[in-house]
Amino acid sequence: MNYILRRNKLGKATCEELSRRLVNPVEVITTDAPIPNTNGWIFRWGTTATVGTDKIVNSSAAIGWAADKKTSRLDMQAKGVPVPQSYEINVGASLPKALPTGKLFVGRKPYHVQGRYLVSGTYNQCFAKLNKWGEGGYISEFIDKVTEYRVFVFLGRVLWVAQKTPGNPKDVAWNVAKGGHFANVTWADWPIRAIEACVQAMNVGGLDFGGVDVMVDADGNVYILEINCGPLLESEYRQHCVARGFDWVIGRDAKETLEPYNRRTDYRRWIHPCLYSNR
Repeated sequence: MNYILRRNKLGKATCEELSRRLVNPVEVITTDAPIPNTNGWIFRWGTTATVGTDKIVNSSAAIGWAADKKTSRLDMQAKGVPVPQSYEINVGASLPKALPTGKLFVGRKPYHVQGRYLVSGTYNQCFAKLNKWGEGGYISEFIDKVTEYRVFVFLGRVLWVAQKTPGNPKDVAWNVAKGGHFANVTWADWPIRAIEACVQAMNVGGLDFGGVDVMVDADGNVYILEINCGPLLESEYRQHCVARGFDWVIGRDAKETLEPYNRRTDYRRWIHPCLYSNR
């Protein structure tokens, strides 16, 4: 038997819908129940729980890295992934003598979801708030974005791209939990530069799959925000695409990370072959 392993209180509807769309038999289990031994595959959906098999899609370490937004952001920055210029803030740190000035900044806790624990303003204001919260975090330069996407990367290629529409365009975080929504982007309109950055970000963390949030400014510059290892799949199309990816691994009984298709420069360079091949 194959399994989708999800954290309790995370992804119940999404994972159950995925299991129904898969051709191969897959059972959804949660980490608060005994995890069975299996000769099949286990797809981790946002959980770092220990499992007794080597046939894992998304390692515990990789998911933990992505969940720690401060560590993953700073690691990506150090490895040359395009992210908003970010500064580490440790608990109880003193205000730096040389402050970035003349810009708007955004402060976040190390762990955050759904636009929570966010403050914007001057560097001093963000620094003071993070110190008050007592967990440290990171401060990033504010990017005046014009577009934001979520790109679902699966084993080196892409399964789907969705464009985010905010409930309020003036919000710093365009979060679906605050009234926004996603609209699927057709293959021919996939933002190639953004996709390239998303795959680069995934490689830094060693992730097999995840939804990468990436924004674009008025000059066409792309900036990676974060990676979600258990994203909501409220669209039938997005559920179908992820199910095809999981079936791809199960059907071949192998986890293969693909390189971009060098003979193409458009979406065909990045689209995962499971979307157009026979199961």
